[in-house]
This record gives sequence, C-alpha cells and structure tokens, in this order.
Amino acid sequence: MYFKLINLQPIVRNSSLMKEHTNDYTQVFESELGKLNQNQKLAVDSIEGPVMVIAGPGTGKTQILALRIGNIIINSGIEAKNILCLTYTEAGATAMRKRLADFFGGIAYDVSIYTFHGFCNKIIKDNPNSFELYGEHDLVSSLELNQIIHEILQGLSPSDALYNYHGNYTELNKNLITFFHDIKSESWDPKEIIEAIEFDINNLKLDPDYYYKRKSGIYNKGDFKESAFKEQVDKFERTKSALKLYKLFQNAMIKNNRYDYDDLIQWVIKKFINDDSFLGKYQELYQYILIDEFQDTNGSQNELVSLLVSYWDQPNIFVVGDDDQAIYRFQGANVRNMIDFKNKYNPEIILLKENYRSSQAILDLSGCSIRNNKERLINELEGLDKDLIAAGTYSKLVSKPEYITYSDVKTEIYETVNYIDQLIKNHKVPAKEIAILFRKNIDAIPYAKLLQAKQIPIFASKEINVLDDPLLLQILNILKYFEQDINDPLGSDLLLYQILHSIFIPISTIDIGIMALHLRNKKTNSTLSNDKVILNDSLIMLMNNCEALTDAGVLQVLEIYGLAQKILVLGKERSLLTTQMFLEKILYDFNILQFILNHANRDQYLQILNTFFEFIKNESVKNPKITLEQLLTMIRQMQDNNIGLPLMLFSGGRHGVHLGTLHSAKGLEFDYVFMVSNTERNWNTTNRQNFKLPSKYVKSDSGSDEDARRLFYVGTTRARKVLKLSYSLQDGNKNESIPSRYMGEIQHIPEMERLKIDGTNDTISYTLFEEMSYVKKEFVKIDQLRFDTFFENFQLTTTSMDKYLKCPLAFYYEKVLRVPSGRSPHMGFGNAIHHTLQFYLDDQFYKQEFQEEKLISIFNSKMAIYKSHFTEKQFETYTHEGIRSLSGFLKKYLPEWKSVLKMDMEYKIKNLYRGVPIAGQIDRIDEISNGYRVIDYKTGKADNISEKTRGRSEKLPLGSDYFRQMIFYRLLLDAQIQYSGKVVSGLFHFVNQDKKGEYQTREIQVTQEDKLWLGDMIVDVYSKIKNQVFEPGCGSSECIWCTYVNSGSLPIDQSNAEEDAINDELMLND
Repeated sequence: MYFKLINLQPIVRNSSLMKEHTNDYTQVFESELGKLNQNQKLAVDSIEGPVMVIAGPGTGKTQILALRIGNIIINSGIEAKNILCLTYTEAGATAMRKRLADFFGGIAYDVSIYTFHGFCNKIIKDNPNSFELYGEHDLVSSLELNQIIHEILQGLSPSDALYNYHGNYTELNKNLITFFHDIKSESWDPKEIIEAIEFDINNLKLDPDYYYKRKSGIYNKGDFKESAFKEQVDKFERTKSALKLYKLFQNAMIKNNRYDYDDLIQWVIKKFINDDSFLGKYQELYQYILIDEFQDTNGSQNELVSLLVSYWDQPNIFVVGDDDQAIYRFQGANVRNMIDFKNKYNPEIILLKENYRSSQAILDLSGCSIRNNKERLINELEGLDKDLIAAGTYSKLVSKPEYITYSDVKTEIYETVNYIDQLIKNHKVPAKEIAILFRKNIDAIPYAKLLQAKQIPIFASKEINVLDDPLLLQILNILKYFEQDINDPLGSDLLLYQILHSIFIPISTIDIGIMALHLRNKKTNSTLSNDKVILNDSLIMLMNNCEALTDAGVLQVLEIYGLAQKILVLGKERSLLTTQMFLEKILYDFNILQFILNHANRDQYLQILNTFFEFIKNESVKNPKITLEQLLTMIRQMQDNNIGLPLMLFSGGRHGVHLGTLHSAKGLEFDYVFMVSNTERNWNTTNRQNFKLPSKYVKSDSGSDEDARRLFYVGTTRARKVLKLSYSLQDGNKNESIPSRYMGEIQHIPEMERLKIDGTNDTISYTLFEEMSYVKKEFVKIDQLRFDTFFENFQLTTTSMDKYLKCPLAFYYEKVLRVPSGRSPHMGFGNAIHHTLQFYLDDQFYKQEFQEEKLISIFNSKMAIYKSHFTEKQFETYTHEGIRSLSGFLKKYLPEWKSVLKMDMEYKIKNLYRGVPIAGQIDRIDEISNGYRVIDYKTGKADNISEKTRGRSEKLPLGSDYFRQMIFYRLLLDAQIQYSGKVVSGLFHFVNQDKKGEYQTREIQVTQEDKLWLGDMIVDVYSKIKNQVFEPGCGSSECIWCTYVNSGSLPIDQSNAEEDAINDELMLND
C-alpha cells in the first residue's frame, strides 16, 4: 500500500490562544470535534506537511476543512491571516466562511478564503504598481471576444489551414474561444505544443496502425496508409494555425485593454515566476494552504499553487477531493491532478469512506455504477478501497432504490408528480426534501408546470438568454422605434403598432385596429387622388390628434393621446440624456416598471430587467458616449452570432420541490430523489475535439462516457432515503427510447427493485392546464427564494440601515428588488472626488506643499472613469466644479494634516456584531499623536451642517444620519485590535463650500452609551429585514416608492438621493 499511517494525536486545546483570536469563542468547535470518526480526526490533526484526503460523497469533507483550519489557528501559533483556503465556487467560499463563523465568530473574516480567480484578483488589486500594464483593463464581454477573433480571422491568407473561402467563421470563432480558454487554463505554451505536434507527426510514420496488415484493393500488406496519414496531418495543421493565432489574440486583447478571467491567474503566475521577492512575500504570508474540490482544478490553478508552496520541500498543503465526482472536465478540470499531486509531494493519504447521508442500498447501487470507470484512483493507488459504508441516520434503511420503466414520457411526468403529491399531502414529507434531477434543463419545464398546477411549491433554476425574453423584446422594440430617423415617422409605423400590442400598454386591440383601418383608408384615398402622402398620415400623428381620433371612432382617446405626447417628448429629450438614462425614462413613461411590479411574475421580470440594465451600464463604462444606435447595433451583432446575455433565473422558494440539473445538484442532498428521463438519447454526449492535440496534451483516454458516469454517480448519491431512477419507452414525439448505458449497467443488481408502469387516459390530464392568468395585486413581498438569495449575502451597512429606517418600503424596492436606476451625475461626481482624495493623499502629498497640477491630473483621470454618469454638458460642469472645490479644500487643510503620522485610505472592514454581519468602507483613518481619527468626506451641499450632524434628542430620537454613521464606524473599528479603544474623534469634512464660500468640518464625539444604543438598533433593523418587515412605508409624499404604491406613478428624478451610498458602491465594486 502507498499509505503512510501516522499516529493519531489528540488536539491540544489552547483556550488562552483561542481567546486571543476571538472574543466570541463557544463550545461549538469542541462539540463538533467530538463527532468526528477516526479518519476525519486524522485529517483534522494532520496539520503539518502535504496531505491528500480522498473524500467520497457524504463523508463530511467540508466540515473537516473548517475544523482543520480551526485546529491550525489553535495549535500552530500562526495568525488566521496566514491560512489560505481555495475553493472552486463562490458558494463554496461563502459556505466555508459561514461555517468558520459558527466556530469562531469574527476571526472567520481573517482567514483568506477565495476562489482561484478571486484570490488572483485580490493580489492584482493589492499590488497595482506590480500590475501596471493591466491596471486599466476591463473584463472582455462575449461580444468583444467574438469581435476580436472575427477581426483576426478576416486577415487569414488563402493558404492558411483555417481559411474559409466563404468568409463564414461563426463556428470557427466559437471553437477558437474554447481553445484559447484551454490554453490559458492549462498554462500551455503554444510553441511547445507545436513542437509536440511535429514530434507526433513524425511518429505517425512509425505507427503500425498506419500500415496495411493485409492486402486491401490496390494496396498490399505493409503499404503505408497515405490518405489516413494526410487526414491526421491536416487536423494537426489546423491546430498549428490556431496556435499561431493565439499570440495575435493576446496582443489584440492588450491593445483593446481587455482581459478574461483566465488572464487573472496567468498574470499572477507570470509575476510569481519573474519576481522571486514578490513570490516570497506571499509564501511568507500563507504558511498553510487548503484546497477544496481538488479534482475540479485545472492546470493553471495547480501551477499557481505549486509556485506558492515551492519554497518548502514538505509544504503545508492540504487538498480534499474525490476523483469519482470530477464532473467539470468541460470547464478544464482534470481528474489526473489528484494522481499528479500524490506523485509530486508523496503526501499523507487519508481516505474518508464513512457516508453519513445515504442508506447502504443506495451506496451499493452507486458503487456498482462508478466501478465501470477505468480512470479512478483505485487503479493508480495500490490497496485503495473506495466502497462507501453507510454510517448515518439511514444506514440501516432496507428500502431498495427503484428502476422504473414508463410506457411514455407523459406517464413518467404524471406518475412522478402524482407520487410527490401523495408524499407531501398524505405522508407529510416537506417539499424541500424532494428533488427531481435532470440531465438537461429543458426537461424540467413540464414537471414544473404540473407541480404548479397541483399547487405544489417548487424551487427551480435555469439559465436563459435575456435577449430572447418576450418582455425584453418588446422593450427593444421601443428603443428601435426611437432609433428610426425622426424625419421618417411613416417608416416607424410598423414598430409602433408592435409597441401598442405590448402587454404593458393599456390600449385595447379594438382601438389599435380602428386606427390602422382609418390610416389605411386615408392613404388609399390619397393615392387614388394622386395626393402626396403627408406627415399627418403617420400613426404617431393620428395618436397625437384628439379630433382625428374621435372622428375615427377610437374609444380611448385620452389614453392614446397621452401616450403620443410621451413618445413625442421622449423623442425630443433623447439627445439630452445618456443612453441608460433614456432607457430608465422609457421604463417609467411607458409604465413598464409599474406593470412589472404589479405582475405576479415580477421577480423573474426584475431579474431580466436588472441583467439588461447592468449590461447597458457596463457598456457605458467602456464607451461613455455610447449612443442608442450603437447599443442596438451591438445587440443585433450579439443576436446574429448567437451570443446571449445569460441569466440564472430562479423561481419558487427554497421550501419547494427542487428541480435542477445533475450538475447543479452537486453538494446537495434530499430524502427523496427522482432521477428522470434516463434515456440513451438524453445521456448521449459527443466529446467533439475541434482541434487535434498532440498525445502528451490529451487529458484522458477515457472519453465522455466516464465523465457522464461520474455525473450519474453524483446524482444517485444525492439521495438519503429513497432513490427512483426512471426512463420512458417513448419520447414526446412517440419515438422509441432505450435506457442509457448507465441504467443498463445497474438494472440487474440485487440492490435494485424494478417496476414497469403503463399510462392511462387519466395520466395525460396534465396537458389540459393552461398558463395562469395574472391580475394586479396589492403590495406583495418577494418570493422566498429571491429573498433568501438576497439575504444570504446581505451585510448591513450604515447606508442600508439608514435606508430602512427612513422607509422600509424604499429599502425593499431599492435594496431587495433592486429596481433598475441609471447612474446619476451626483454618484459619479462623488466617486471621482473620493478616489481623487485617496490617490492624492496616498502618495504622501499631504506632507508636501499643495500641487495643483497633480490634483487636476488625478481628478481628470477619475472623472473619465465615471464619464458614463454624465451628459457631455454635465461632465464639463462637474469637472470644473470638482477642480475648484478640491483645490480650495486641500489648500485649507493640507497644512493641518502635515502632523498626521499615517493615513489609511478607503479602509474596508467587515465584522460580526452580536450575530449581525456588518460592513463599511471608511474614507480615511488618521494616526495622530494621541490615537486615531476617523475622517469621512461629504460631497453634497454644505448647508445646514448642524442639522445633518445632530445627535439624539426628544425631537430626533434616531439622531441624524451622519451621527449614526460615525457611531457605526466606531462599532466596526472596536472589533479591530489595532483600533479598539484608540479612536479619539470622528470628523466630517464637507468638500464643497457652503453658501458663504467656506469649507465646513464637524466633529462627532461617540460615547459608550451611544454605541450600545446603536448596537440595539443594528440588531433590531437586521431582525426586521430578516423577517421581511417592509410595510407600511414612510407615507411621505416625497417618497418615490410610497408614491408608487399609492398612485402607480414613479418619478425618476432622484437628484437628492443619499450621496453616502458612494462608499457602499465603492466597497461593492472593489
């Protein structure tokens, strides 16, 4: 055996050290340690040297990772910040931190827990001077990526292996994007691949398979297979050509100031390789490295880790994974990584095979399936036995998994849903403990419809292309209408008719028909009399003429006239508004937002609308002057090239029956699992290789069958108590179906019970139900899923707390629903001011005489970043005002600040306060002779300062916003050892002058009583948000959301919005 057994040493509980690390240590950690089995304890205790844990499904790998981190903190003598834990997904990182928070409270936020991309992104942002070349790069969009490669392909010569005489490179474009991703994710060198190709081509001539073994036609035994050889060489030539294009692609990305996520890792790897001192800094920082889901890592991720631990012969690296659950090969994951890790580091190998999730019958069935794979660790490591042993609550359960054959797919759907209905209603099984898992997302649709028809709650997710959504297509029609030449209103009539049929336009189809008939008759008469068709013959002119509408017999005259007025005004305002502000105005003026918020399906619509709005915001950042025409041209290009605007759409709540793909079910578990549609057609996946790789670069010979079998294994191991596997003999088109090969491999095992169910006329009754008709409702809160998704990552900031205190209803719409709003000039100006002060003072210029040229240079560069917030005129005005205000501000205060010992800028901080996750970003913390001073810049009006900073009183029991803000910052800092009890004052600096032309400053003194008072408020507000207490609103006539709920109208002028939100935006975007 390859295993090195080590003595199990008990963990030394150093309680004094623990208390030093956390003020809220409980017995939870001790309790969880006591629940571990022997091998789990071994994994937790083995904190020195390389360790690889092979952890099957349900064996508690996430728990041991968290406990092992705790053990390192307690017994290694290092700080939490010296531990690095890398996970495969953001969800995994969040789950890990939450688990650590349960053990140690605030110390969980000191442990470095990231995804690989998140980790590299942090390194780059923490070291801007080391990554200057990439500092101004933006993430490339799918369209930009497509355009960059398309431009390269247009330059191919006719002699190139990839040249297409028709010039149609759509498919090749897509294939190259995938290939270039593989090159980066695997850290391949194109030159070395080309050399390997030449080596393979030469070896083909020595390969006996390329020589005839017997006489065949005109060829004799021993003749060389020239055509077969040429076919392989041609494939290799295509690969060589693609590899040569890779350098052009990288240069084009740099030229266009763009990067993709793979570049983040490559940039850091390159820096580590070329700068020993830079690498050494991070080697010294991270003394212990842990990696979750190691089977899902790729080549570049492994190279990154290898560099981090390269200083030590026996590094403290701990990896956890399961080769049998490697289901992300299509994203670059390589199951061979676990084998390579063993060969490179000779680690302690610990096997976890006690499963605490499923019954033994389910585990035996799963094992029978996965044993058909050849690429497994058990075939590489002598003596390894991975057969899982049931050790949990359901270990003795005798119920056998079921293998069900249905006569047709309708019967499969009906009987599955009917069985679930009985489980919930007759056996009181919670819906959330039931899952229906699919190979493909589209198979979930009929199940979701039938479950909803039976009023069974569901929880489903699917990825959609926002640009295909019917509602968004109607909005795009409106944008296209305004794109038309204003001098050609007749040419826009067709679009306007389509717009009038939109579901959010309250115009009857009768009136639309009347207007169409009226105009048609008028045009016919004009043509017969040889009169020139005049402007008044257009639909918009008819809609704008009450008399003509009345004469035509229209019923909704005033409604139609009002809509026409809005359209004409919007047409005039278009040139005065940024593209995103124009879209926002359309959302309100056409009552689209009102329609969505009143719709029973509003959560889905809001997700779609937010995704589209964020797309426009991002494009506006890249091109602040983007016009409506440019935006629509971009969207047309995306549609033409099948480039989507993806959105993971959620429906239902977490209390419902889970509908999801097998990939999405990884990491989940349920009492009852139904794996449906297990036909060969559904599971048949072709692993098409677009570019032939040389043999040394081929990841595996096992092919897609073994990948799919791992996915089947993951699905079966989601079940705790009951597992039902099914397929149908006929699909929806009555074509004959056969079971997948993975069903065939288990159909005769004794652990399986086989059933055959035929359909009846009753079983197809689900086809009779219709989509629900939605009606306008009063204010109804968001569904549980959307709220859970929001609250899961919600951190209370001073701005969000102020928003809730002012109006819970406004908090609901702006923070929870995130109703789209355009970037305002006030927000852009505030961001530019804050960033300018940060960069100017960061460079130690506060210790020197004022340098106006330096200030202007910095401010102009920051304003350029936020140019999409402004119109051209606004940009000019705000730039002038900003330079004037900042110059006077710094001239006044720089002499005072020379005595400051040190300034910390834009200080981000997160913590747990009495169980509440709180966060903030403090503009500046000054180290002064007697302690620390908190500085906050205000970029709003500098009038009524006393009111804005007023403390608690009988007339103002909550105090002012600014007063609460400074106390909030003190609570954040009190949890930091560096600042706790050492903050002596808090100052608000108003960067703009007041009416008298003076700069104002206000100091806030915070008492212990103030902190206790605000602490109670924090807990209370957080609790109310958690319990979704959002009504009634404030009731103010000036509150846009209370106005909306009461009247259905919503003004868009939010020029007086809280400028304090700037800090939140900076923190979230960083």
